[in-house]
Amino acid sequence: MNEERNNLLKQLHIHLLLLSPYPSFKKLVNISKFEADEQLKVLVEPAELILKGYSSKVLSLPIYHDIIPVETLPAIYANKKDINSSIREFSKSLVDNSSYPDQEVWRSLVLIYAIALGQCFVQLNYTGPSIQNLDSHEMFFAGIENSNDFHREVLASLELQGLAPYELCDDPILLVMSLHIFEALLDSTSWTLLGKSDCGSVEHFSDKSEATINAILANKSISQGVTAWWRSRYLQVQMSLFIEPSSIICSICSHLHSGQIINDILLTDYVSEGLIKQLYTSYYLESARNSIHAEIETLTIPSLEKAKTLSNLELVLTGAKARRTKYQQKAVSSLIVLAKSTLPLLPNDEIDSSEEQGNFIENKELNSDFLLEVPKYESLNDEAVNEIMENDDIQSGKSLKRIKLSFDGYNEQYEESTKTNQQRLLPIAIRTENIPQSLKELDANEQPRLNDLDSIQVFLRMMTLRQISPSGSHLIEEELAALVSRVIANNAEDIRKDFPAMNWLLFSKALWERSWLEATKAKTIERGIFQMQALVEEMNAKIQTRLFPVDDKQIDGETCSSATRLRYINQLPLAPRWSLDVDLAEKFMSIGVIKSAVEIYERLQMVNDMAACYISVGQEAEAEKVLRQRLETHPNDSRSMSILGGLTQDPTLWEKAWELNKYQGAKVSLARYYYNKKHEDRQNMLTAIKHMNEALTQNPLNFQNWYFYGCLGLESEQYELAAEAFTRCVSIEDAHNHSWSNLGSALLNINKPKEAFNAYQNAIRTSEVSNWRIWENYLTTAVKVGDWIQVIRAAKTLIELKNDESAINMRVVDALVAQITSEEYPTQKDGEDEVKLTFLQKSSLDYICNQVPKVNTKNSRLWKVQARVELWAKKPWNSLNCMEKAYRVDLNNENLLTDESVWDAAVESCADLVASYESLGEMPGKHGAGDLVCKDWKFKARSSIRTLMSKGKMSWEDSNGWDKLVEIKSDL
Repeated sequence: MNEERNNLLKQLHIHLLLLSPYPSFKKLVNISKFEADEQLKVLVEPAELILKGYSSKVLSLPIYHDIIPVETLPAIYANKKDINSSIREFSKSLVDNSSYPDQEVWRSLVLIYAIALGQCFVQLNYTGPSIQNLDSHEMFFAGIENSNDFHREVLASLELQGLAPYELCDDPILLVMSLHIFEALLDSTSWTLLGKSDCGSVEHFSDKSEATINAILANKSISQGVTAWWRSRYLQVQMSLFIEPSSIICSICSHLHSGQIINDILLTDYVSEGLIKQLYTSYYLESARNSIHAEIETLTIPSLEKAKTLSNLELVLTGAKARRTKYQQKAVSSLIVLAKSTLPLLPNDEIDSSEEQGNFIENKELNSDFLLEVPKYESLNDEAVNEIMENDDIQSGKSLKRIKLSFDGYNEQYEESTKTNQQRLLPIAIRTENIPQSLKELDANEQPRLNDLDSIQVFLRMMTLRQISPSGSHLIEEELAALVSRVIANNAEDIRKDFPAMNWLLFSKALWERSWLEATKAKTIERGIFQMQALVEEMNAKIQTRLFPVDDKQIDGETCSSATRLRYINQLPLAPRWSLDVDLAEKFMSIGVIKSAVEIYERLQMVNDMAACYISVGQEAEAEKVLRQRLETHPNDSRSMSILGGLTQDPTLWEKAWELNKYQGAKVSLARYYYNKKHEDRQNMLTAIKHMNEALTQNPLNFQNWYFYGCLGLESEQYELAAEAFTRCVSIEDAHNHSWSNLGSALLNINKPKEAFNAYQNAIRTSEVSNWRIWENYLTTAVKVGDWIQVIRAAKTLIELKNDESAINMRVVDALVAQITSEEYPTQKDGEDEVKLTFLQKSSLDYICNQVPKVNTKNSRLWKVQARVELWAKKPWNSLNCMEKAYRVDLNNENLLTDESVWDAAVESCADLVASYESLGEMPGKHGAGDLVCKDWKFKARSSIRTLMSKGKMSWEDSNGWDKLVEIKSDL
């Protein structure tokens, strides 16, 4: 293949990967060079149609009629009687039996056909509009009856790991055909994912996909490199048809979606730097999207950071005073996202005017005489962020904790390394001077239009923040609202006058997320629900009864917007049109509109969700009825079987669900079932562990399952197992403080104190709210590894958190005292203002002599320990004072007259006090001016003895303690 053809092919595939607007493609690619090449010219028309959004027309092009004999498929199917083996054989022969002179061009031609199939499926099921005159069954299986059984056989091809696709999706044969062709192009039919519900381990497929991508990079095959990328995209589409992520698909996509394809295969001098930067940015956004699908948020954040670096997006969350109602006199604190794009928008001459027709979604207004449509910002304000944080603490029932900051040893590198995931996702400027100058100059009410890739980045940051944050937090909801408002602001009327309309799909998703947030608030719930309903109707042309009628003009314009709707489908989270209905039904359930929710589930034929709806309102009998009816018609539906098992607490149903197609949810349910019966028989705990182990072999990327497995290990005292499980947890989610803490506990129990200490450090680092249990474990482990600085830090923190005597660990105090008193107290040298102590000595003295007394009310031993430390510090007056306090604690014990052990302790304290008077009383006093520590020490000693004897005379006159007091008194 000559170099020029090679470079032209790279340009074509880059534009297809980006789904560039057709005018941009036409402007940047020299079409005449393609047409002058006899081999390449056949690629131009199908590529143009895909970029224009007419993928269905690609399937009927004459070129494909000549080279792709789809009319042979019915005969193959009639012979094999199996949809998967038929299409697999057809796809393999299609790729292998080509006599085309240039194999790279041939494979590219077949690849574009597979892309067109996939794009048609996505348009029909995700973005709309509907495709006229497309009959996929007649196209590929003419003469074969299009029965329900055939449709179910096609859907069964997409099942994986016990996960079944949505039954009413349109034309699933398009996706099945596309995926089979991708497998054939990558020579990976031997490890196909299609038609294998129970298909093997994740490790097997991970190794296979890694070997495939390594071979592609070694051969530097353009068509295969791009095919790997496209296959990962449609595997994500397949996974979005399931109710939960597939660990096999997530693992395969992590290999196939490789940045090395750009570095080693697609880079060329013939492609502009701007286009390559756009390709890299899209790649990182797609990586972040895939991590969101896999529910592995820790991988999302690095990808978003790289995208931000590439695009130079400027972004910060800060506070501003704003008015939210028409009659509001005083502005209140609000959060606002300031953002500015560095990369330019697409010029107007690169936007196809036909695409703008129909690129409109109605943004519902509040219809309120009181609330403003959007807040009116007055000024950026230093106090706004703090004020909202304080309100968040009040609403969540917490008292606002003022944090004392220390800047000792501060450096920027340390600050960067200790950033939380939330700070990395959303930079925060609490004070106006922290806002970058370029953003500070922006008008908060008229921010500039972001380019679409930057808007997607802001949207993905919002989605990730929502996934990693606790629900119900007022502060988090304010942050999410600020982010989504910044995206929606790009489509404001004043901006649309000067710039192209915002991408349809991005705008619709932003409206959906805003509606979801607004539907939780009393003042905006009406707009939220109406907007959700409008979006559902916009996406689903099959809805007959509409709340919002559609006029003929809008319907006519719909077909022109398909390219715009599809442009960023691979960078935005995938949401099939029926998933919007499901979300709306969930929202109806949350506000008590159960009938509407059930109606939606019935329309969608989502029996499992309908059963969950009945269970939530206490109608278990109705739920069981619909589940049993479902299993009568779909006896292999593992999820229905598993839900019914949970409803009836029948473990045989879970066992059967697992046997059918290794549905990992069934094994998790079995594990929880036997765990709840652990008190009946210890063997039940071991059985629960066995079931969880089998579930994890099926899906080793599920954080919740690993966490439960680790908890089972801790509770059953299988600490090696627990350590392995929690190690997996922190590798999936490295900001989960409870996982780090439990890992520390497991490591401590297998005698690995250093590793446990590191785990507890990470637990503290990732804790947004201090947990005294974690700090207690950290304290104990710090003592074991001999890190006394951290011992003191933990001990002080525990006093702050618990604020009572239970914060004191006597063994730790004894060990700390032994550590610092093992050396003589330093002497003051000539010319020095004070004695020079080490940091450890200073901190120890502060803890024992200043912090501990704040919470010590009943422990005489603590006062005696402090007395010892004061004496070591050459402060006998403080030492004697501590001994007096120790004596008073025992003297005033409420059990002094009824419990002899308490009486004996008081006698012992009295003896120690008298001894201290004798040894310390005549020492030089505090002021060093000839005064003594206690001039009348003999009088105080006798008084102490008399006081104790007078209290105990009636109860303990004949005891050994009484005799000891008499002896001490006589000695004086």
